Amino acid sequence: MSSPTSTCRRVGAATAALLAGSVLIAPAALAQEGPGYGGTANELAVTWTEPDRLVAMGEPGSTIELEGSNLALDVFGLGFRGRSEVVVTVGTNDPVTTRVDPTGTLDLSVGLQQLDAGPQPGTSVVVLGRAPAGTSRTLVGAVPPVPSGMGPADLIPWIVGVALAGAGATAVRRRRVRASDPLI
Repeated sequence: MSSPTSTCRRVGAATAALLAGSVLIAPAALAQEGPGYGGTANELAVTWTEPDRLVAMGEPGSTIELEGSNLALDVFGLGFRGRSEVVVTVGTNDPVTTRVDPTGTLDLSVGLQQLDAGPQPGTSVVVLGRAPAGTSRTLVGAVPPVPSGMGPADLIPWIVGVALAGAGATAVRRRRVRASDPLI
C-alpha cells in the first residue's frame, strides 16, 4: 500500500511530464500548415513567406540591399500529373503557368511584384491542372491574412515553461525544507 505522500509525488510527476510534453508538442502542432487556408480547400496550401534578403558587397564597409518586396505568396498543392503544366490564378490577376515536379507537387512562390494588386485576405487562389489519371484537377484556396508579428499563441509555450520552472523551483524548495526540518 502506498502512502499519501508517494501518491502525491506520482501525481505531481505525471502532471509535470504532461505539461512538459505539451510544451514540446504544442509548437510543433501549431506550426503544421493544414491543406488550404482553414483546411477546407482540398489539398492546396496558401501561405505568406518572407524571402531571404540578397546583399551585394561593394567596397569595404558599404553594402547594397537588393530587395523588391518583403513578402511572397507561397502556393503548395498535391495530386497533379508529374511534370505537367498547371495554371495558377490569384484573384483577378493574370494566370501564371508553371510545371509541377516529377511527383506531381506544386510549390510556387509568387512575389507581390508579379501581382497587379496586393491580394486581400480571402482572395481566391485557383490551380487548374491534370490528375495522374488524366482527368481535370482543380484546387481552390484563399489568401490568408498577412502575418502581423507575434500573437498570443506564440506566448503560450513561454507561459507554460515559466509556470513549469516555478513549479519545479517550489518543489525543490519544499524538499530542502523537509530535509532540514527533523519534525516533518
